[in-house]
Amino acid sequence: MTTTAFQRAGAALCLAAGLTLSGCSFAPDYQRPEMDIPENWSGAPCRLPTAEKGLEVQWWKRFHDPVLDRLVEEALLHNQNLAEAVAAVDQARAYLGMAQSRYFPTIAGSGQAGRARYTDEDTAYWAGAGLSQLLTGLGTPAEGTDRVNSQVTLALQAAWEIDLWGKVRNTSAAMREQVLASEAGQRGMMLSLAGQTASAYISLRSYDAQLAIARRTLASREEAAKIYSSRYKVGVISELDYMRALTEVDTVRASLYTAQYQVSMAESALMVLTGRSPRDIFEAAPERGLEIDAMPDAPQLPVGLPSDLLERRPDLVAAEAMLKAADFRIGAARAAWFPSISLTGQLGTQSTELEQLFNQTSKLWGFAGNISLPILTFGRISSNVKASEAARRQAAAAYVLAVQKAFRDVRDALAVQDRTAHVVNALESAVNRLRTATRLARLRYDNGYASYMDVLDAERSLFGAEIQLAGVRAAHLSSIIHVCMALGGGWEEAAASGS
Repeated sequence: MTTTAFQRAGAALCLAAGLTLSGCSFAPDYQRPEMDIPENWSGAPCRLPTAEKGLEVQWWKRFHDPVLDRLVEEALLHNQNLAEAVAAVDQARAYLGMAQSRYFPTIAGSGQAGRARYTDEDTAYWAGAGLSQLLTGLGTPAEGTDRVNSQVTLALQAAWEIDLWGKVRNTSAAMREQVLASEAGQRGMMLSLAGQTASAYISLRSYDAQLAIARRTLASREEAAKIYSSRYKVGVISELDYMRALTEVDTVRASLYTAQYQVSMAESALMVLTGRSPRDIFEAAPERGLEIDAMPDAPQLPVGLPSDLLERRPDLVAAEAMLKAADFRIGAARAAWFPSISLTGQLGTQSTELEQLFNQTSKLWGFAGNISLPILTFGRISSNVKASEAARRQAAAAYVLAVQKAFRDVRDALAVQDRTAHVVNALESAVNRLRTATRLARLRYDNGYASYMDVLDAERSLFGAEIQLAGVRAAHLSSIIHVCMALGGGWEEAAASGS
């Protein structure tokens, strides 16, 4: 290939690259769907934590339980749902690489070698005879001059479609948004997994507390039943009181069995979340840390937290990325209406003798341009454009729905966090009073001033309130988990001067 030919080919490539870079795009300009978004959770504004500090903090460490910290870290390392999300990100990145590869020419190498013998009469067959005659003639070689030809060819071929209308560019941009959506999905899975693990751990500690209450109450009831049995035998109490005492023992024992299977189910759920082996799930048990009543109260959400914080939610980031990708796919679909221009080129060497294959006189080259314009597609292109536009409307609806769900999640989480704190305080007060009432009822019964029914009622009320308090404490502690998940992560309290 001569220097002039190389210069021409280089100039053609530069021109094509310039046309590609300056090509137009038929993708619509992105516009976020209009929604009436509140500026603050309440009327009083507060300082938004700086981006450098970050909001997606390790919020589970607010509970100051090293065992919970280790369980969450174990889940983030070994959970299979998270492994699936990581693989989805890798797949999206691979598809992006495939789309971006279309910016560049496709280069392929080829080689061919052949050797043939034929005569003058064989040549006549090739020139004018029919196929049957040719086959017959080749079966019985005719007399004539023998000829043997050899040919060896080595070449590089290149083909490149110029992206004048933005089809490749929009496809690549759509795949890039798909990668962003997959990465947001991975972050969302991490957030959800940490929340599920923390919730499962708190539920386990709540069931542990309920089991301990049931065991303590059962031991007390069984001891009381022994006393009442002795009294019944000597005629101090009636058979009705004695039967009621035995019934209360059976009732608490049933509650004990219920708490036992609830603990077992909570343990297995936590083991699956942390990615334990099937043997561990079946035979082992997770480690315990703080008691449910020893965990710190859930902190309250800062007043006036800006609703822009919701943009950190991974599901909203993913939904918006999919909406942008839909815009780019519309541009790629519209580009099919316009001509497709491609360049092809070949550079190689060809010779009838192997030893002369790399001589200067054996070199060959060539390049050409090709243009293709759709004329009649019977609605294929227009249908594809309509499908892309419908997919965009679907993505827009999904994004609006995701925003609505985000605000609902925050509202519900804030309501639960605020109200459960009052429920815990009320139940703690009730339990303390019921303990006093139970002690007085027993004292009055032992001294003959009250019936055994008063004692049973007081003990039954105390047992139910203690069980309920353990469950509400878990709900109150879980409320911080729900708030953090609703906000897409934790938050950092602003200083008093900055509020």
